[in-house]
Amino acid sequence: MKNKNAKKYIIIAVIAVILVIYLVVIIGKIKAKRDLEREKTDMQASVTSILEENSKIQESIAHGEDESYLEEIARSEYSYVSPEERVYYDNDAT
Repeated sequence: MKNKNAKKYIIIAVIAVILVIYLVVIIGKIKAKRDLEREKTDMQASVTSILEENSKIQESIAHGEDESYLEEIARSEYSYVSPEERVYYDNDAT
C-alpha cells in the first residue's frame, strides 16, 4: 500500500513541476510580447515625430530660396529689422 501511495505522490509532484514550468514559460512569453508591443508603439511614435520633422525640413528647404520667406522668419522668430527701418518702443505699454 505504501508503494502505491508513494507512486501517486511522485506522479502528482512531477505533474505539479511540469505545470509550474509551463506557467513560468507562458508568463515569460506574455511579458515579452507586452514589452515588444510597448516598444512597437514607442517606435511608431518616434517614426511619426521624425516624419513631421522631416516634413518641416522639406518645407524649409523648399522655401529656403525664397527671400521673403527667410525675411519673414527672421522678423517673426528673431526680431530682425532692416538697416533702414526705425524701431519704436512704447514705454507706457504694460
